[in-house]
Amino acid sequence: MEYPLEAPARALDRLDVVQLVSYLRSAARTRPVVILTVARGSHAPHVDPAVLDREFGRQVDIVTLPTEAATHALSETLTDREASVYGGACRVYPPGELWETEPRRNPLRMARTAEERGALPERLRRDINAALRPVPPQPSTPGAAGRTAVRPAAPSAPRAPVRPPSGEGFEVSTAARADELAAYLLSAARDRPVLVVTRAAGTHRPYVDVDVLRSDLAGLADVFEISTAAASWAFSEAVPDRCQVYGGASRVYPVGRDWIEDPYSSPLRFAFGPADGPDVARALTSDAMTMAARHGASLPGAAELPRPVTGEISGIVAGRALVQLDDGQVGVIWPELVVPGPIAERVFHKGMRIEGVLDPDSRRIDVSGMRRDPEEALAAYQPGDTVLTRITAVRRDGCTVELFPGVTQDISADNLVRDDTDVRQLMVEGEVLRLWFADRYDGEWVLSLLEAAPEDEVVPAPALLRGGPPWLVLPALATPPAPLLAEQVSSPEEPDVTDEDALSLVQELRRETAQLSRTIRERDERIAALEERLAKGRARLRDAARRVNSRWGLARLFESDEDQLDFEVRTAWALMTTPSEKQTRPLRPWTYGPAFFDTLARVQGIKRDKIIEVIVHVLTGRDAELASRELHQLRTGAGGDDAPVTRRGGETCWRVSLQVGTPSARRLHYWQRNDGSIELSSIRLHDDFRP
Repeated sequence: MEYPLEAPARALDRLDVVQLVSYLRSAARTRPVVILTVARGSHAPHVDPAVLDREFGRQVDIVTLPTEAATHALSETLTDREASVYGGACRVYPPGELWETEPRRNPLRMARTAEERGALPERLRRDINAALRPVPPQPSTPGAAGRTAVRPAAPSAPRAPVRPPSGEGFEVSTAARADELAAYLLSAARDRPVLVVTRAAGTHRPYVDVDVLRSDLAGLADVFEISTAAASWAFSEAVPDRCQVYGGASRVYPVGRDWIEDPYSSPLRFAFGPADGPDVARALTSDAMTMAARHGASLPGAAELPRPVTGEISGIVAGRALVQLDDGQVGVIWPELVVPGPIAERVFHKGMRIEGVLDPDSRRIDVSGMRRDPEEALAAYQPGDTVLTRITAVRRDGCTVELFPGVTQDISADNLVRDDTDVRQLMVEGEVLRLWFADRYDGEWVLSLLEAAPEDEVVPAPALLRGGPPWLVLPALATPPAPLLAEQVSSPEEPDVTDEDALSLVQELRRETAQLSRTIRERDERIAALEERLAKGRARLRDAARRVNSRWGLARLFESDEDQLDFEVRTAWALMTTPSEKQTRPLRPWTYGPAFFDTLARVQGIKRDKIIEVIVHVLTGRDAELASRELHQLRTGAGGDDAPVTRRGGETCWRVSLQVGTPSARRLHYWQRNDGSIELSSIRLHDDFRP
């Protein structure tokens, strides 16, 4: 989004919120900003942004936060959460600083009751008109000689943080400078991530190229280099335990203070020699950009409004998309600034057309305007599809998945495993998961692993950007990199040593370093290979648990249709249940109605395995627990008021789904008999209401 706005807009994700907050804090802003939020369970704000736009036009900027994720991002980005807005409420943010330093000056207009919702439009109009009025002069007090003197306004805290003294640039060479750096990291005023690079003992420069890092992260993160042992020891003593960095390692410290409690949010990046420098630099750049996008550091194009450009992606190198611009120049796009997390190959592809805003100094292109609206991106999914999701959290009794960045859904264990297996044994955070999509009810997605189709039937995931590749794909078996030979390991700079014994010691240390580097790399390769085997094993285990019933591949063994189906049902039940479930979920007695085998023989477009699986669900009572079975009484017609189908003795006919989302979806009809047994009655089309 480009501010000031030409029309009401929606902030869909964290990056949009970051740009919004940057605009709110801008000293050049002259318009009030009206922020509308959407209550849980609603699809639109209580005040129509189009009505406000017609009334106030370009005098104000109108922004809607349509999701809870967006309102949470706003609260996390602001210095004082009391200045935020959420839960269907609205707020007007006047120009200046007081909206954040003194948030109670601009009231939060709640919408908790019908009375509040009814009064909301008029209250919002009053707040907007108040924000549009000129600021009144400060109150005056009598002067010493009876004159009237204007009372000066109290100085407000500076918006920009006070960075360490810049006389020595960003090199930290003394203990005093190390203390200043530690104090800056712990300062609440810091507004951007900080990357700290160290040197290994005995070297004269870091293994990563600090100048390149500063160039790549210009405007997004501060890059400091600790260049002496004294400064390194002082820094280690000044920062909290487990938050140190030294000995050639580097790390990025995110905005805020959460990294103190959770040092893993600021991962250490180790370099054991110059050969590791490029890979470590890429990891550090990715860390810094991801943190900048999440925590509100200035993004390219957010302040200067550089020139718009169009072009074509010519390739992806070192995690960046290289762009050949239509005017003959070149630019680069960082995927971390599009959406935190995904690698470049899941955001861009070669030959993809792009349009964005070019920062002339860094050559970075902001393509945030190409991001797709989550609702529009997911609209192509239809009930009955098997879709790809990414696991964002795993619990014993379920997991949380992401269908699209910012769109998450909790799934209970009942829709993931067939017994009381701990879900954490089968899934890990970050894994791509196939899920069967039943439907959407009240904004919630009904998803099930138990019904998921094979890999070759999966619907492609939507793209993050218009014209981009699917944002999720099923993982392919990766080939581990070749081990690094000792002679390929670069050693530290040749020291200025003349003593023969010292030189011999240095050479021995170099050989040991090379051996250690090779050992560490081989260990990492083994760990990566084991992790991949574990992930593949989990996937196979889940697939086997879900689809074992369709793999018995039985030939016809009986002349009688009834005997053959009895055998197939019992075999499927034996394979689909654990030993303990065979005690708790036995097959209820069953028979076949006079029309069952005729309708079974005529059914087309559905596998026999699927029919048998659903019969097992019916006979074990699982049909009442699985949302995908859509169990309900059979009625005499399609209307909700039509009478249920019954027969003599009061027995009721029930209907379960064999398919969903197709024009001629099949249904299984069965009678619940008074003696507790089941009579399988028929297989019908969706609109056929015969028992």
